[in-house]
Amino acid sequence: MAKKPGFLLALLLTLVFLLPGCLPDQPGEKNGKSTVEKEPAATTAPQKEEGDDFTLYRGTGAEIWAIPGLPDYFLAAGWLSEEEILGLSGTNPLRVKVKNSSSTSLGVTAWGIRPAPDREQFLFRNEDGIQLIDREGAGKKLLWSEQREGAALQGGLWSPTG
Repeated sequence: MAKKPGFLLALLLTLVFLLPGCLPDQPGEKNGKSTVEKEPAATTAPQKEEGDDFTLYRGTGAEIWAIPGLPDYFLAAGWLSEEEILGLSGTNPLRVKVKNSSSTSLGVTAWGIRPAPDREQFLFRNEDGIQLIDREGAGKKLLWSEQREGAALQGGLWSPTG
């Protein structure tokens, strides 16, 4: 009696689709999705410090701040001081107070932003090109126009001396 190739193919496909469901879950997975860690990872147990409006985790060589109430889609760009960070909420550059999440808009549209080493000026990019602005949102200066032929701007880097 000759074996039928269709039967073997069907059996193989059935095993391929059924076997992964029989295997135990991998660590950190639930229903095929990774779970989000609740506490920060560190080589030693982190120390937790809580205030009225913030939570600070101190590990080895790093601090992880949980700042509640940040604007939607906020992406931090850097520290401006011990109390304030710079970041983007969508295309809106903001200075945010760490203790209470209050924010100040710089009043420009930016696709990316970087603080200067002295934290007094910010380099940002938008449809006009690469620009410079001070920490209050004033003194805007165009450094490189997006309109230049062959321009494919991706942002900029500050020298260590600013």
